[in-house]
This record gives sequence, structure tokens and C-alpha cells, in this order.
Amino acid sequence: SIVVTMLGAIIVLLLALLVNQIPMTPSAHAQTSTASGDLMMVAATTSSGPALWVIKKGENGEQLALYRSDSSGRSVTFAASRKIAYDLKLIEYNDRSQHKVKDLKKKLEEYNKKNK
Repeated sequence: SIVVTMLGAIIVLLLALLVNQIPMTPSAHAQTSTASGDLMMVAATTSSGPALWVIKKGENGEQLALYRSDSSGRSVTFAASRKIAYDLKLIEYNDRSQHKVKDLKKKLEEYNKKNK
């Protein structure tokens, strides 16, 4: 439910704020999920304060939202949102990895043929 989702988001933000206040701690990471499969992840940064990423699963696909908090933790602002259904269908995009997916797939197929 929306109440459980928002409560989880508040708890995750508070945890990130608390961890970020400890000296010598450059960042905090926490995540939680709900029974409906929603995912919330906080990635606190030293330059702009905590950022809460929320991935909401629904009938119309996945929705990604970003909320930011100021460094004092006194305000939360909605920063961005988008449907990510098409993003998740991409095999590669702007990927600078050493091994490309198509190459790994080809190697795996060759390996499986040899080891049957």
C-alpha cells in the first residue's frame, strides 16, 4: 500500500541522514522493498545530501522516481520521474564494459556446444 511504501521511504531517508552525520562517513547506502515489489534505495552523497530512488512496479510497467533531501534533512523535494519499461528492454546502452553482451552470449553458446 502507499502508506507502507511512504513509511519505508521515510525510514530509509532517516537512516541515511543519521549515517551521513557520523564523522568520517562519506556516504550511506540503504535499501528496502515492500510486499508488492516496490524498491527504495538511498544513496547519500556529500555534495547534495541524500537521494532516494524509488522503483514502483505496476500494471503499466516500472516507474522510477528520484527524491532529494537537503543536507539538514529538513526538506524533501521531488527531482525526477520516468517510466523505465523500455529502458529495461535494452540489452546494452552506452555500455563501456570490457565484454559486450553479444560477445559473451556467443562465447556461452560455443562453450555449451563443446560441453554437451
